[in-house]
Amino acid sequence: IAQLLNLDAEQISIGDNFFALGGHSLLAVKLVAQVRRALGKELSVQAVFESNDLKGLAQQITQCSSHTGQDIAPIARAQTRYALSHAQQRLWFIDRLQGGSPEYNMAAAFEVEGHFNVAIAEQALLAIIMRHEVLRSVMCEVEGVPAQQILDAVDFTLHVHDLTSLPASEQALAVTALVERDKQLAFDLSQDVMLRAAFIDLAPARGVLVLNLHHIAGDGWSIPLLVKEFEQGYRALLAGEDTPLAPLPIQYIDYAHWQREPAQRDVFAMQLAYWQGQLADVPTVHELPLDGARSAQTNRDAALWQSQISTQDYQQITQQASRQGMSVFMLLHSALALVLSRHSHSSDSVMGTPVANRQQAQLSELLGFFVNTVVLRVDTAQASLADYWAHVKATHLAAQAHQDVPFEQVVEQCCEHRSQLHSPLFQISFDVQFDSELAISLPDVSVTRMAQSAEALKFELEITVQVSEQGVTVNWLYDRQL
Repeated sequence: IAQLLNLDAEQISIGDNFFALGGHSLLAVKLVAQVRRALGKELSVQAVFESNDLKGLAQQITQCSSHTGQDIAPIARAQTRYALSHAQQRLWFIDRLQGGSPEYNMAAAFEVEGHFNVAIAEQALLAIIMRHEVLRSVMCEVEGVPAQQILDAVDFTLHVHDLTSLPASEQALAVTALVERDKQLAFDLSQDVMLRAAFIDLAPARGVLVLNLHHIAGDGWSIPLLVKEFEQGYRALLAGEDTPLAPLPIQYIDYAHWQREPAQRDVFAMQLAYWQGQLADVPTVHELPLDGARSAQTNRDAALWQSQISTQDYQQITQQASRQGMSVFMLLHSALALVLSRHSHSSDSVMGTPVANRQQAQLSELLGFFVNTVVLRVDTAQASLADYWAHVKATHLAAQAHQDVPFEQVVEQCCEHRSQLHSPLFQISFDVQFDSELAISLPDVSVTRMAQSAEALKFELEITVQVSEQGVTVNWLYDRQL
């Protein structure tokens, strides 16, 4: 618990509540994975929410059955091509449909001050690429079926843009242009390394580091792992030591193979039955009033509006969530659903949200595209607020318990009406992200993440609450056309 919540063990007592200490849904998933790995017990996320304190949680663990699930085993590297995961297959299809797209680029830029060694940084990144097969796997098509091939060797270069000759007044515009150009440059999934990097040299001890990871090889969980490995490798190589990154026991391709094994297909089938009931007669589209007509254009005209939640208000939200045995995410979702329900004149509220989908402890140290999407469908027409909160909580817990089945299969089985004008099952997404500040710590170097422009818009309305030490920001990313 202390390790998960980044607290001293002395600060925690058996009478404390996991969520009151700072826990949230993602950490609950990590806790379940750690209990399975360390104790061999099959603790459920629902049990974490239902435990009033850590003493009760410990009692729940002792009563849990032993873990009997199928672990992911490494497969023999005896062939040249391997199956994609279900999530990878969806991104591959979108990329082919759009003829190459930057929509799933995960780019970040960092201001660098100090003695940054570009050659060492390049070696550290190359070590990560060689450690994680998914970063050097290219996509191909064999008899109409997508597959991936692992490259044994790669040509990786940390490109340097020299802007030292430009006056300071022009450097800022040039940096913005270079960062945006990299962000909008599509990866060629058939031949590119799925991680690229560049350094913009501004002065002897000042520059900008640009990293770009394609979503088909990583997700939000992967980014801190990538940063941690880069820090470790950079420090070791700078000191003249070998990289401390040991070979991984399994790789992403092993996970993709495991997904398609008969036992896992049976799990998917059982979970799919839940979604077929939960999403029966789901509204085709939301009923929020629109200012413009939908079109089949894939590149949306995105605009961002931000609002703040005060520290005092957020503390009260946290306290209220704890009293109700809910996560902050659940409570905020319940409020948002009521707001959208009022404006759409419909009590049937449907939103999508990402889930980590790393319930196996073996996956915790892997880069890769594991994140899945689940649909949160709630009925805001409840008899009382208490009933409504209980309904929202039950919906979230059920979605967590049935998160393994790929969203693509849910769409295939539960979406009767497909249209190029809107996304299937939901058009509004909601997420809460904790500690979203990404920091890189290097010796003799100060690294600060630069503010980002609006991300590519995948849905009509995307609402993200970012919780950090600096405060709570609500990002409303929307389709300007609508």
